[in-house]
Amino acid sequence: MPALEFHLYSFLTLVLTGVAAGLAFDVLRAVRRRLRPGRPVAPLLDLAYGVALGGFLGAGLFLANRGELRLYVFLGVATGAALYFTLGSPAVLWVVEGILSLGALMLGWVWGAVQVLVIRPGTWVVERFLWLLRVLGQLAQGLGRLAAAPLRPGVERARRWAGRTRAGRALRRLLAWLLPPADPGGPPGDGPVDGPGDDPGAGGAAGG
Repeated sequence: MPALEFHLYSFLTLVLTGVAAGLAFDVLRAVRRRLRPGRPVAPLLDLAYGVALGGFLGAGLFLANRGELRLYVFLGVATGAALYFTLGSPAVLWVVEGILSLGALMLGWVWGAVQVLVIRPGTWVVERFLWLLRVLGQLAQGLGRLAAAPLRPGVERARRWAGRTRAGRALRRLLAWLLPPADPGGPPGDGPVDGPGDDPGAGGAAGG
């Protein structure tokens, strides 16, 4: 390749590198305008742009001048960036912001469809399932109390007898835990414990 053509090729390549750097900057600027990232995200976006800019400059320098750093390298990149920001930046910003707005609108539609078709029916099914579990639990509790009703007189007699011995008191606590008393007002086993001296017969004998 003749020297003039090579230098012209190198300069145009560097101009295109400057245009690519300006385009990447405008894309980043449009994204930041749309998303308004906070402090944790904004430095990451700047870092991503710095990495992309380094890649553009490295690729342009290698393609244009085989990696040799000359004065016209900076001149070509600056020329390309100036041409881009003068002629193409407003149109590119308008296009990129339009694409981002359209993407946000489509995501809103998709999210609305997901809510209508998936989230709301799923929530309704889960709520009805939990309601059915509560009803079944109440029904099972009622059936258990009904089945235990014939056993209550014998259980109450066993409780009164169990209050007279230490082993009986332990058995009484076990029975109170398994079958609570009919009165729901107080905790099981809070009634008076019949001691050995509480027997009416014993009291009568003492009085006699």
